[in-house]
Amino acid sequence: MKVVLPIAGRGSRFLKEGITTPKPLIPVLGKPMVQRAIESVPWVPHSDFIFIARRDHEEKHGLVTKLKKLLGDKITVIYTPEVTEGAACTVLLAKDYINSDEDILIMDTDHYFVSDLQKQTKRRPKNLKGLILVFEDDDPKWSFTKINKKGWVVEIAEKKPISKYANVGAYYFSHGHDFVWAAHRMIKKGLKVNNEYYVAPVYNQMIERGDRLGISVVSQMWEMGTPADVKYFEENFRRQHVQKSRKRALV
Repeated sequence: MKVVLPIAGRGSRFLKEGITTPKPLIPVLGKPMVQRAIESVPWVPHSDFIFIARRDHEEKHGLVTKLKKLLGDKITVIYTPEVTEGAACTVLLAKDYINSDEDILIMDTDHYFVSDLQKQTKRRPKNLKGLILVFEDDDPKWSFTKINKKGWVVEIAEKKPISKYANVGAYYFSHGHDFVWAAHRMIKKGLKVNNEYYVAPVYNQMIERGDRLGISVVSQMWEMGTPADVKYFEENFRRQHVQKSRKRALV
């Protein structure tokens, strides 16, 4: 499985607070944010990570140099000279690496989650074309996934709570070429949200084609997308894990 991590955004919410460090390198409990994020998928070898980064972040901050020092030289890095029209466009820059039968996971790098994704992908039925990682929330800042009574995904909506399932920001495709096809189709139709092409609505093109998609409900979801999120993470993450460790020790 290839894991695609678009890290070419502006990080505007941190810039507003005077934080000029590229978002992936912002420390969160002593580790760069991107390291916290990829700890969500500890079974994936670093050689399967594909980062899409801005060249100016490397020139000004040594972003990629620091990533390779952290994760090794086997990671793949693709540069974009500028901010794209959205995450879906950014991921398409990795087309040469993902346009195949191999499965892919597209991940935001400002969330940490705990899931059963590894087990689910190993035992997924052959007719399942994708899995959307979700948690229960109704804040309209998220994208949302609606399922039918059988548990199949029937609609994805960006910034619109159409169900109780908010999307984590991790999107699994059983075959990378399905994402490439669906993303191109969405862009050709001009289906932007807030003037951007997001990743989540790409699945709607697959639904229209009749593809079967499922959800994977995570057991933990931690945000790191804003300075306030990072503060909450740092104040509560370690405490929660210490409490869980104590409970296990008492059993």
